Amino acid sequence: MQANQPLSPRVVSKRGRNAPRSKNGCWTCRTKKVKCDEERPRCGRCLRLQLFCDYAPRQFKCDSLIAPNKPSASSMPTHLPELSNSACSIDLSSADHEAIRYFRTTFASIRHTKNPHYSMYAIIFNMAQREPMVMRAILALGNRELESRRQGIDNGLAVADGRTRKHSVSRVQHYSAALRLMADSLGGGSDVENRPLDIDTIYATLFLMVVYESKYGDARCSGLSNHLAGAAVVLKHHFRFPLQMAITSPDQPSKVALMQRGQENNGQSLSLFSARVLVYLATHDASASTFGLGGEINAALNQILPTQNPGASMMNGPAARLHRFSYPLYRTIWGNDYPQSELLDDVNNRDIFALATARAQLRFMVAQLAKLHGELARQRCLEIGLFVQDVESRFGELLEVAGQLSIATDSSQRLVANIRNIVPQYYATLIEFGRVKRRLGLDDSPPSEDHMRNIMNLALQMFKHQGDEALVRIAWPLFIVGLETSDELHREWILSRFQAMGCYGKNIQRAHRFLMTAVKLKALHMNLGGVMDLERIQSESEDLKLFVI
Repeated sequence: MQANQPLSPRVVSKRGRNAPRSKNGCWTCRTKKVKCDEERPRCGRCLRLQLFCDYAPRQFKCDSLIAPNKPSASSMPTHLPELSNSACSIDLSSADHEAIRYFRTTFASIRHTKNPHYSMYAIIFNMAQREPMVMRAILALGNRELESRRQGIDNGLAVADGRTRKHSVSRVQHYSAALRLMADSLGGGSDVENRPLDIDTIYATLFLMVVYESKYGDARCSGLSNHLAGAAVVLKHHFRFPLQMAITSPDQPSKVALMQRGQENNGQSLSLFSARVLVYLATHDASASTFGLGGEINAALNQILPTQNPGASMMNGPAARLHRFSYPLYRTIWGNDYPQSELLDDVNNRDIFALATARAQLRFMVAQLAKLHGELARQRCLEIGLFVQDVESRFGELLEVAGQLSIATDSSQRLVANIRNIVPQYYATLIEFGRVKRRLGLDDSPPSEDHMRNIMNLALQMFKHQGDEALVRIAWPLFIVGLETSDELHREWILSRFQAMGCYGKNIQRAHRFLMTAVKLKALHMNLGGVMDLERIQSESEDLKLFVI
């Protein structure tokens, strides 16, 4: 993948079974119980397999993910080994090393169903080993996750201790450092005018910051809004031409997985990585638009890659085209090391992720409809109706299979897990479409009981096999059902699940408080024009904060 990458000091010496046993090897080798040749800054095995070589001193078992609650030599900083031609040598504490391991394992597994060793998060971590800005963002996110897990996010699930405070201090420092590096990259550094923007690095960092803010952002969602707006500015002013050339040109050159720093591309290439990250950012942007925030990324994509008939050409929408363009990402970036099982798994899950991309585009269109009135609203409503027909035609079989899934089927198959995650998102978007039409006076049909029943069936299956943490992925569908359902058992179950999910993010907590208020108002027969309007409820309840789920 990085054939012309200059390596750290050449490691020859003894390897494998001929290497001497040692108690001073790196923790990456010791955790796997394999021999280490003790070369620094990277041992031969880690260099050969492109692994993170961890020489951080510690006084606890090498296979433990949680550090002991006492001062030790592990609090001494160490240096991240250098890769490629970058100077990514950040002083790391024991809390930082723990955050890195958490990010690469638990966090990557929670956020995506793909094998974490070959997922987007593995690609981002490899990038971070040569890009300090990305590493800072990883450390901020990893430390924040561990901090919240230890203290239960103010829910009294655990008592804050010294380790929690270390994670808190570390994540603030790293987040601030990442912001400073981002500012330098976009125009604050002394040499910025003499070099092109490193789009892959910028979008990787922005993506991590958006994930951070979507879980732990402030009560006004200003951090999330700023990062989404920043990604849109980069897209419009620095990435328009490469995007248009890559997506619309019939004579495309060979696709590049990542644009290496210093690589001669004249700013005219779109990497597979940036295309996929743009799809993810557009999805977050669409989610924010439902709550009156964001929308700039999707608007920019629609402007740069317009379609003549958005309603009738769903498969040619900007996000859908980017998704198709990025299909070869994983097999290209891992090359011959990419297992056949992963390759086939990608193909098996291609359609369900295409549905996810279409659903995000539909959610943005519905959010835009909510801002219109009169003839413009009626015209847009017809366009969305055509879009929905296109989705139903293209993904009808997937939706039928989702309706036939049994609770006895576990989520060990990735496609099953993805169906339980993505299909409820689609049905929730249809329910939201109906809510907006009723609020605008374009339709007076009641909420679809079938859509709500499908969401609840899949949510119950997900809860049984994966628990509350998995339900966070479908928090918005559950939120919508909680607003609309007349089934008290379903509503109480949803409220109890939101209370339990509160330990996984501040925005979930805010959504829970909002939902409880909305349910109380509904019980008091407050009609609100026939729809439980989010903005109106927030304006009449001073203690409710903004949130995005």
